[in-house]
Amino acid sequence: MELNPLGKPGLRSFPTGETASWLWKLRWAAVVGQLLAIGFSSSFLLVPIPLVPMIVFVAITAFTNLLFGLWLSSKKRHQVVGRVRGDMSSIVTIALVLDLVCLTGLLYFSGGTANPFLFFFFVNVAVAGIILRPLPAWLMTGTAIICFLFLLTESISIEGISLPLEMEAPFWSIRKQGFWIAFATCSCVITYFVTMLMSELHWRERRLTDVEHQRARGQRLEAMATLAAGAGHELASPLSTIAVVTKELSRNLDKIEAPASILRDVELIRSELDRCREILARMKSSAGEAAAEQLDPVSVASLIDAIIDGLRDTSRVVFDCSKKTRAATAILPVQGLALALRNIIQNALDASSSISMVHVAIEAFEKSWEITVKDQGTGMEVETLQRIGEPFFTTKEPGRGMGMGVFLSRNVINRLGGSMHFESRLGEGTQCKMQLPVSGNESPY
Repeated sequence: MELNPLGKPGLRSFPTGETASWLWKLRWAAVVGQLLAIGFSSSFLLVPIPLVPMIVFVAITAFTNLLFGLWLSSKKRHQVVGRVRGDMSSIVTIALVLDLVCLTGLLYFSGGTANPFLFFFFVNVAVAGIILRPLPAWLMTGTAIICFLFLLTESISIEGISLPLEMEAPFWSIRKQGFWIAFATCSCVITYFVTMLMSELHWRERRLTDVEHQRARGQRLEAMATLAAGAGHELASPLSTIAVVTKELSRNLDKIEAPASILRDVELIRSELDRCREILARMKSSAGEAAAEQLDPVSVASLIDAIIDGLRDTSRVVFDCSKKTRAATAILPVQGLALALRNIIQNALDASSSISMVHVAIEAFEKSWEITVKDQGTGMEVETLQRIGEPFFTTKEPGRGMGMGVFLSRNVINRLGGSMHFESRLGEGTQCKMQLPVSGNESPY
């Protein structure tokens, strides 16, 4: 991740296939334009320009663009992605540098800085700022400034275009130095503003993508809330009836000497009923009500107590935080946040062996709390890691989870303005990092 010139985080992507195709078409247009300009100048304006070397430079551009097009076609045909993006960035950069060199060569044989087509240097600089990342774009600008300096000192004089007195003047003359400084300044200004605008556009695109993801997540959460409400409504009556009948059956069995196996079966029915009620309650309480809970001042210590309350196998959970951190307070929905963190910690416990520890590190800063949960499990593959947080996706055995814990926990964290990020490698366990902005924070730091 990079910081754009406005200080906003954003990603400057590699040149995509669409951008490369656009550059390919632009280079063909440049070839046609150069040929037309050379033909018109030599045939109609009768300017005595050396045709052979200029045609050679145009041919170089055309030939390399032909190879560029074949390379693009092969990549599209094989639908290669990922690592090819880095190759495409290098190829596009080379193509732009080659265009700059060819333009310098054409100007060298046609009057140098006296040629009006000198302004196409700015086109190359602007295109580089649009397509490339900031660093390569600035390198292109530096290359353009060096090429312009070369034309100020070396070029072939053309009658009707070049000024003899100007060509004979040394570089340290006031006019040439001023001309070079003005060109360098304009190029830098163009590069700065183009890269700044492109960074802003990339940042806005990323924000729009995040908003779309949040909207989609909210729709899924709304569907879950509707499902939970419908399930609770439809199942409440039959479960209550079963509970009443089971209770009466248990009382009647107590009056007679029923076999122990029957009593165990009745007790099993009652425990399963309690489990069904717990599942429905968890679906209802986790499906978004947590973020709407009343906000109250809460300390890290009281949050830890709320997390531990209801957590299974607390002896395997180690909370790593200093006394100062435990005393830090903020205004948060303690029960909803504790439920979200409890889900993550419980997943870490389930992923670890029965003797492995789960470490929970908490750091309280002035404007945020950072919570890290790390297990000692087997870790996850990249494909599995990418799906973490999807509704009803779980790596647990059937009957041990619905695949809603991470989804609902992420929803609570996101609605509070925070973020959640997972890191995992096979054989090295999994780590969940959560950053939570806090208000009313009275951190000792």
